[in-house]
Amino acid sequence: MEHNISFLPLLIVTLLALIVPFLIYRIRVIRIPVVVGEIICGILVGKSGLKLITSDPTLGFLSLLGFTYLMFLGGMEIDFHSLRTNRITTDKTRFSVLKNPVLVSFIVLVLTLILGYISVHLLVLHGILPDKTNKVMLALLISTTSVGVVLPAIKEAGIIEDKYGQTLLLSAVFIDFATIVLATISLVLLRGNKGGSLKLAELIGLGLVFYLVFVSIKRLSSKPFIKKIYEDLSNTSSQLRVRTAFALMVLFAFLSQSVGVELILGAFVAGMLFSLFFKSTSAESAAKFDAIGFGFLIPVFFIMVGAKLDLGEVIRNPGLIWTAFILLGVAFLIKIIPLLPFSFLFGVRNATAGGILLAGQLSLTIAFAEVAVAEKLLAPSMRVSAIIIAIGTCLIAPLLFGKIHKKRNSLSKKGIIILGAGKMGRLLAKRFQERQHNVCLMDTDINAVEKAKSDDLAVFHYEKLEKSAFIKAGVERSNVFVAVTNDDKINLNACIFVRDSFGIVELAARVGNPANTHLFIEQKIRPMNTTLASAVALENIIYRPNVFSVLSHEETGTEVIEVNVRNPLVAGKRLMDITIPGNGLILIIERNGVSSIPHGKTILEQNDTVTIFLNSETILEIARLFDPESNL
Repeated sequence: MEHNISFLPLLIVTLLALIVPFLIYRIRVIRIPVVVGEIICGILVGKSGLKLITSDPTLGFLSLLGFTYLMFLGGMEIDFHSLRTNRITTDKTRFSVLKNPVLVSFIVLVLTLILGYISVHLLVLHGILPDKTNKVMLALLISTTSVGVVLPAIKEAGIIEDKYGQTLLLSAVFIDFATIVLATISLVLLRGNKGGSLKLAELIGLGLVFYLVFVSIKRLSSKPFIKKIYEDLSNTSSQLRVRTAFALMVLFAFLSQSVGVELILGAFVAGMLFSLFFKSTSAESAAKFDAIGFGFLIPVFFIMVGAKLDLGEVIRNPGLIWTAFILLGVAFLIKIIPLLPFSFLFGVRNATAGGILLAGQLSLTIAFAEVAVAEKLLAPSMRVSAIIIAIGTCLIAPLLFGKIHKKRNSLSKKGIIILGAGKMGRLLAKRFQERQHNVCLMDTDINAVEKAKSDDLAVFHYEKLEKSAFIKAGVERSNVFVAVTNDDKINLNACIFVRDSFGIVELAARVGNPANTHLFIEQKIRPMNTTLASAVALENIIYRPNVFSVLSHEETGTEVIEVNVRNPLVAGKRLMDITIPGNGLILIIERNGVSSIPHGKTILEQNDTVTIFLNSETILEIARLFDPESNL
């Protein structure tokens, strides 16, 4: 059988995708995001470099599929549980509503568009831009962002699930959607013809079709027999969830394409629907989808983004570079300024880093400029400006974000607040103190408070569960919260309040009624059902007495700890090449939510979680071997 398709271009791209992580890992001076490395490699081998990759239909299709799948993953990453304004939260302060990522993202969108228009107006007024410039279209061009830049960056930073990461992702989605829709509507109005009216009608029709599909999927997925089928066939050779994901993605992409709307709209909506109705909660399932995308399709897309960029057009028009760089600076400023008012939520440093990341744009900006120039709404010189903005933002934004963003290190500072100073709370506080952690108990019962004081434990007596009480207990200096009262509702409310008010994500709670366990899991709070825990402990005493002795910290002289790999001198090495003090033994390595039993040739990676069996006196020494800032 004869095939006319050459695999050489695809081979070049896949080899580059393989080489990039190795090259980035070896660069110690500055942390370069993988996305930036892939785009740079694309520039080197593409139109602006060696021209090894030219127009290839196979690569073009795979690149489009990679972009579509990236948008689909973006929709899947939306955490609907954390985005709901929880009815049982006790945060009733004046600004509590501003902590909702949806509202914050919407405000960022509105401020970005307003600042974009004001900036363009001022540039025209001062003669930097031509008088004939369509201010609305250019404002939309510099205001746009790219989920394709934002999603990999926040995923790599490990903040995809917290409120800060969700806010950045939603802001990118809102801005991306809004600029696309507003640009389409603007073109319709500016054309002022029947074709434009037809386009608007098609957009409304697309929205109705999306809604009908949503209702149909919701009803179908709620059927018990459908749920049973998915449970039985999702981890077999049928891989039903994966097949459903691709069917939904292609369906919604086709619907969007049918009316000439960007694929991002359909793919993202498909991802959200899949997350709502079909997504498994297991880490193995999530790793499966990430592997398909970030292992092959998405690197192809980013390498092709670089390969298609024509730097020659910039070089051929040096006089336009000054204007383009002014617009590049404006593109960053109009994203940074809207996030600064929310510094009280994320800190000034993270607000600035988030604004810089949201400024990241891709080839959509260049396509945007092409359409606007073709419609004579922007001057032809805007093509060059669009190229500089796209290249500059997609390279600089992730790089600066990684440099500026300050990630909470849960192991470098173990301030712990325990709600409930009863027997369990006091015992837990003593055990934490033995590990040299700063612990403070909280309780309304004055008798429990006095008993805690007699045990030389730090304790705070409060009358009402409100923000000031937590602050006085030292919550702002803590990053772990444990609720162990006898009331499930109080424990749940307190955990949600502390998470939403102070950004603490290390949450654990005692659960008395097993029927309430799912409420805690939905809110990403680690539950401990006392009845089940007691039964498991008794079972371990009978069947695994030695394991129970180690885990319960009896006088065995040994212990089991977990620590994250954050030492670059250890990451990248084989276990057999690492000398662990005191004959410590690595039992388990968890990577991307999947646990495995290691062997001597297993290579550690940055951010792996290792479970280690060791002598008690070597805990701190071994912990700091893997994480120099650990206080275990």
